[in-house]
Amino acid sequence: MSDFVVREATLADRDTILGELSDNIYNGFDYIPCCYQRWLHDDEHTMLCVEERNTNTIVGFEVIGLYDGGRTAVYHALRVHPAYRGQGVAKLLGRALQERTRRDFPSVTHIRSCVQDKNPVALGMHYKQGYKPVSTTAFRYAEILKPVPRSVFKPDQLGVKRVSAQEVWGLLSRMPESKRLELIPGNALLVDWIPRDACIEGLTLCCSVYSYAEFDPLRRLFLHSLCYNAFGCNHVLLSYDMGLRRGLPPREDESARDYRMPPAIADLQTELSGYIDCSADTIGCNMALLQKPVE
Repeated sequence: MSDFVVREATLADRDTILGELSDNIYNGFDYIPCCYQRWLHDDEHTMLCVEERNTNTIVGFEVIGLYDGGRTAVYHALRVHPAYRGQGVAKLLGRALQERTRRDFPSVTHIRSCVQDKNPVALGMHYKQGYKPVSTTAFRYAEILKPVPRSVFKPDQLGVKRVSAQEVWGLLSRMPESKRLELIPGNALLVDWIPRDACIEGLTLCCSVYSYAEFDPLRRLFLHSLCYNAFGCNHVLLSYDMGLRRGLPPREDESARDYRMPPAIADLQTELSGYIDCSADTIGCNMALLQKPVE
C-alpha cells in the first residue's frame, strides 16, 4: 500500500497548503493565495493534494485548469513539501491529474505546463512524463516599488492606439499558419503564467481579464502588447504585461536582447521612473512552455 493518498483539496486545507508547503514558491510571487478560495467553487479548476497516509500531513499540491473552451488543460501551481521531495510525490500528482483529466474532462485534447528553465529537476520530470518544449519566455522583475498614481496613465500619454481582441485576431488570422506559428510558437500566448490559445475566444478572454477601469494602464498595455506581438515582438511583451499587472516595471532580460522595446513601453518606463526604485535587486528567469497530448 502506498504511503500517500491523493484527494481534492478543501477549504480546511488552505492554511496548510499556503504555509510551509508554499514557502519561496515563484520567488515570492505566488498567485495561489489570490485564487484558492475562488477555485474551490468554479467548474474550471480542480485542486488536488497529496496526503501522507499515516500522519494526514499534506505534502503536495497541484491544480488542473481548463482553458480555451475546455480544449486545453493546464497543470500548474505544483509544490511539494521540502521534507518529502524525491519520494515520488510530484510523479504521483502527475498521474492523478492525468487520470482526472481523462475521466472528467473528455473535451481536453492537450495538456500544457510552464516550468522555470533554471529548475532542471522539474524540467526532467516533465520530459519523462511526455511533455515537449514549445517556447521560452523571458521574465524579469524589480523587487522594490512605490505607489503609482492613476494620473500617470492618461490615455494620451502613451501615444498608441487602443486595439481590440477582434482587431488583433483579424491581423493574425490573415497570416499564413507558418508565419503565425513563428510569431506565436505552439499557438499559445503566455499571459499571467497561463498559456492560452491564440484564437478569438482566447484573445477576448485575456483582454476582458484586464478590463478593470477605463484608464487602467494594464489593460491598455496588454492590448498593445498583443498588437506588437503580431508584428514580431513575440512573447517578450506579454512578460512585461504580467510584471506590470503585479505593479512591477518592465525590464529587459539578457535573453531578450534580440528584441527591441517598443517606444510606448520605453516611454512608460520613463513616466514611472519617479515611482519605481530601479536600483533594487531584480529577479530573472526564463519560463519554458511544455505541451503533450492527452494519454
